[in-house]
Amino acid sequence: MRNANPQGRLREPQVRVAQAPRTTPLWQQTVLFTLVTMLVIALVAPAALAQDAPEERPAAKLHTVDARTGNLILNQPSATPPEVTLTVNGTPATINSVKRATDSDVGVATVLVIDTSALGDVAFSEFRDLAGQLIAAKAPSEQMAIVSTGSAAVVRSQFTRSSSKLLDRLDQLETKGAFYLRDGIDEAARLLDTTPSGTVRNVVVMAATADITSFNTPAVIRGEMLSIGGTGHVVGVNRDGFDVPTLTRFANESKGSITVVTDPETIVAEAFDTVEAAVNGTWIVDFDSPEIANGGELVATVDGQSITANFVKGSVTSGPTLTPVERPEPNRFALLTGGLAGTLGVLLGGLSIGMAAFALFLLFQKRESSIGSLLQPYEEDQFSEFEDEDNSFANNAIVSKAVDFTEDFADKRGLLDTAASKLEKANIALRPAEAMTMYFGIIMLFAALGFMFGPGIMGAFLGLLAGIAVPVLYLNYKGAKRRKKFVAQLPDMLQLLAGTLKAGYSFMQGIEAVSNEAESPMGDELKIVVTEAQLGKPVEEAMEGAAERMDSPDFAWAVMAVNIQREVGGNLAELLMTVSETMVARDRLHREVLALTAEGRVSAMVLGAMPILLGLAMYALNPAYIGVLFAETMGRILMGAAAVMITIGFLWMKKTIEIKI
Repeated sequence: MRNANPQGRLREPQVRVAQAPRTTPLWQQTVLFTLVTMLVIALVAPAALAQDAPEERPAAKLHTVDARTGNLILNQPSATPPEVTLTVNGTPATINSVKRATDSDVGVATVLVIDTSALGDVAFSEFRDLAGQLIAAKAPSEQMAIVSTGSAAVVRSQFTRSSSKLLDRLDQLETKGAFYLRDGIDEAARLLDTTPSGTVRNVVVMAATADITSFNTPAVIRGEMLSIGGTGHVVGVNRDGFDVPTLTRFANESKGSITVVTDPETIVAEAFDTVEAAVNGTWIVDFDSPEIANGGELVATVDGQSITANFVKGSVTSGPTLTPVERPEPNRFALLTGGLAGTLGVLLGGLSIGMAAFALFLLFQKRESSIGSLLQPYEEDQFSEFEDEDNSFANNAIVSKAVDFTEDFADKRGLLDTAASKLEKANIALRPAEAMTMYFGIIMLFAALGFMFGPGIMGAFLGLLAGIAVPVLYLNYKGAKRRKKFVAQLPDMLQLLAGTLKAGYSFMQGIEAVSNEAESPMGDELKIVVTEAQLGKPVEEAMEGAAERMDSPDFAWAVMAVNIQREVGGNLAELLMTVSETMVARDRLHREVLALTAEGRVSAMVLGAMPILLGLAMYALNPAYIGVLFAETMGRILMGAAAVMITIGFLWMKKTIEIKI
């Protein structure tokens, strides 16, 4: 009888009832729970990671190779000198010393380029504080200069080693005019070019807005930094079109660093340590190698990390020019591996897949003679033939045998009735035997996938459990979703049915009219009721069957009220309106209760799951830290007691907030 049910293309119901304010949806509760869990993990993770956490060094960057004196300049923000080994043209070099630039005979010069434009006023005070801290933290031998970029690029302080002079000049800065960032970098490059050859040159850029007024282009300032061998460090606030890609390229090509924040008040907290470590993290490696005079290839191994660079004999090589150019070997099989061959391979592969799919289609396709197909409409049992075969996937001998075997197996164990009930509630047009065949196939598929991609037998077992649970959970979810929608449509349906009765329709005519107007699933179920009544089944039993299929107590009460009225008499339209209003009021009260208990339900979920998730997170971050609970007897006792108390607390809170209406 289910297959006789017409499907789809139903119009929207014309009568709608105002809904009560919705409570917090489940997805919002899930997001809240996830955020709380992540916050707790963020608070606890550092403590767990702090246990026996090894010291990590950032990756080193090779900035300059001086083939005249045999010096390397490395950028690595670290407190202790890195371990360096060198080979020049395949010959090991002798390392004489590895010193911080500020502790060596090589001079260090840094220019602070500060955004003093009117638009950058939002971050000006923070930039000034950052510059003040960098000046206070500089080495006595390091010289600094200051360039402002408001209205024009202006050198506010020439190079000096006096921190007091620099701080005085810094206090005199004020915001005004447009932003000239690139021009400010150009001025910084000009200042650095006046320092002695071999000086370690740094530019610290502080910007809070977009640069649309400078005369210099990004390519020009990158070229100037390359020509002077300078290192660029950027501190920026991502607002007002701040050009992150251009400044990132500027920092990367000059072997520097970039720090971008969204809140100007966090500039000092987030950028000082990074910039100070980057500026002072310049190391001078002095080495001897007979091959240095010939130029060629240099391989520096810094703390286990290899850096390959090309350098020119008798000169200073820095920036992108250090990067070696890859020269791939000629491919003797280019004809077989070229673009044309790849295209042909893709076409042949697609053709093979298509032929394999067509072969499977022919294997599972129902085969019948043309005469039989022509005579089929004239057979007496054409409707049963359509119901049993044409609307089924078991149209070939192999699948048909599997379905028959599954049907016998499931029928002997009483599984067909359960499967039929779940399929009806989920509105899935499959016979129970077919559904059971697919179910067993899914179980075997999941078990095979678990065995292939999981840890052997354990993976197969987990896949088996997933294959058993997933289809059942899907059917329950789909049935619950359909039932919820049916219950939401019920008051509208009763009001529409009452309207048809007031208009002079009979009860059966009213149900038929409403079935044509209501959308699925209400319209589908009412069409089944009409069809069953037309085939001779009492309308009361047909409606009770619909209530049983949908597992809806509200619809069952409405059917009971209709049956009582038909026995004792009365105004059926008024009765239906009263039942509809009662359902609406009851639904409104239910939603209000859910709203009032939302906090308690979320608290129960969070408090119940937080210890488990927190324990798993700590175990993933540092197994040794929490492994004592599993290794020691007292730890196992505490774990068991905690599990019991968590369960009791969760059930207690659930019982407290559970209110039946």
